[in-house]
Amino acid sequence: MKQIARSLILLFCLLHSAILFAGELKLHPAFSSNMVLQRDQPVNVFGSGKPGAAVSVSFAGQTLSTTVQPDGKWKVVLDPLKADTTPAVLTVKSDSEEIECKNVLVGDVWFCSGQSNMARSLSSFNQLTPNIASISRPLVRIYITAHEVAKTPAAIPLPPSKNKEADLNQWQESKPDILMQASPLACFFADKVSDELNIPVGILISCTGATAIQAYCPQELLTRLNLPTASLNLKEDYSSANEPSLCYNTYTHPYLDVTFKGFLWYQGESSRLHATQYRTLFPALIADWRNLWGEGDFPFLYVQIAPCKIIGPEIREAQLLSLSKTTNTAMTVITDWGDATANMHPIHKEPVGVRLALAARVLAYGQSLEYSGPLFKGAKTNGDSFTIYFDHTGQGLMAKDGPLKGFAIAGPDKVFVPAKAEIVNDTVVVSAPQITNPAAVRYGWANVPDVNLFNKNGLPASPFRTDKDN
Repeated sequence: MKQIARSLILLFCLLHSAILFAGELKLHPAFSSNMVLQRDQPVNVFGSGKPGAAVSVSFAGQTLSTTVQPDGKWKVVLDPLKADTTPAVLTVKSDSEEIECKNVLVGDVWFCSGQSNMARSLSSFNQLTPNIASISRPLVRIYITAHEVAKTPAAIPLPPSKNKEADLNQWQESKPDILMQASPLACFFADKVSDELNIPVGILISCTGATAIQAYCPQELLTRLNLPTASLNLKEDYSSANEPSLCYNTYTHPYLDVTFKGFLWYQGESSRLHATQYRTLFPALIADWRNLWGEGDFPFLYVQIAPCKIIGPEIREAQLLSLSKTTNTAMTVITDWGDATANMHPIHKEPVGVRLALAARVLAYGQSLEYSGPLFKGAKTNGDSFTIYFDHTGQGLMAKDGPLKGFAIAGPDKVFVPAKAEIVNDTVVVSAPQITNPAAVRYGWANVPDVNLFNKNGLPASPFRTDKDN
């Protein structure tokens, strides 16, 4: 049965490609009414048509012409546009055919990817419904990719297989019925950025749940890194998205020519048992995606995995270490918004989106703000104690809601015991009576860390350890 299913899906993909380049004038689905076009950058506009046919694109006083290539594809590049909240029309013409995209705004467009904490819809988080209703505003636009996968890189996102998903693969205004289908995390982010900068914001949400990072890596990247995949226990059933490169093929590759401001990423739960590989794969994915888009080191903002009793601290460490291996990246720490139960999907998405927006205001928009909680910088022994140094101390360190907690210390035997910790200026001094020759310190090193180190800007410190393994 599996072989028959695979053959049918392959046949569908081939027929879909044939239809795509059959001659009818088309825009890529990322261009539709209600869209946001990226400001302040050359903007690619592209689609398909009859080979050899002339195509013209008109928008905001610009008219550009091109010819459909032998492979059925065409593309023009608009000169940089200024942010504009006034709805406009983008027109594409070829021979007697014409396409109009109405209600088009110019602002910033963010590509949102990852697994379930990014992909799950508002309808999965009933507690958020009153909060998300406030985001029903005309300057925020939403695009959600249909949950379909293919064995090879797709030119366009595959059409939804269910009629109820008719709103997918096209831009929509952020009205209540669309918001119910969208990622609340991405929506809260877009709302905050739009509100702070008074610009249109588009969020293109392209991901699915229960997927390891390998699913978002191009096959060429996995081959180049020569990392094993058999040990990941990824499902072999093609109806599953959790195979190497499948999510890349249909959630990432179709959008490589779309012009974006930056990326949002929330993934790692399904990679929790392979944190050592994640240390290599995650920075490599960031570099590879940037190279594929060819827009330089655009902002890549990601969320550190929330506390959860079945997720160990090693994956959070891998995400922390990725900061030092990449540029123009920011990690949002949410040790204060996790779920101590087995639920990997904490309902608190608004503070996460707001913190991501804070990072965007610095990395993407050049504002002078503290956007991160304290990050481990270094440590040195001082007799029977450790002094810990941090980056991103902001207005100073603080212990939230009581004495500082969450630290452990060990001697050369690496047996960790709870430690006394106190803030001294912008450092933390850690000690324990039974440890006279300290060798290592850990903070928040648990599945559900009980921690309260913040900076006075209200942002929590990331868990860390000084005893690194190889």
